[in-house]
Amino acid sequence: PSQPLYTPEPDICHELLGHVAMFAEPSFANLAHEIGIASLGASDEFVDQLVAVYWFTIECGVCREGDDLKVYGATILSSIGELQYCFGDTPEHKPLDLAVTAVQKY
Repeated sequence: PSQPLYTPEPDICHELLGHVAMFAEPSFANLAHEIGIASLGASDEFVDQLVAVYWFTIECGVCREGDDLKVYGATILSSIGELQYCFGDTPEHKPLDLAVTAVQKY
């Protein structure tokens, strides 16, 4: 059945709307590259921590600019449903703390 607000499979909208513009920015491309390099030969526990950081930044990242909430995460940018949820009252937006983010369940 069709679910136009979300698709669990990798899709061209997610890649184009979410990742292409982000990875054209060298700092984001470098972050993704460094996460990949850090995972090589790492323990399963450390890889899980890297995955959590990747998820809460590159995939689902939001930030504040003044009082405005801004979205940069590819999963949110490529989904109308995720955008609506993100700007609703339900999610709790927290400052980025890598020690906490690395062990946060998602």
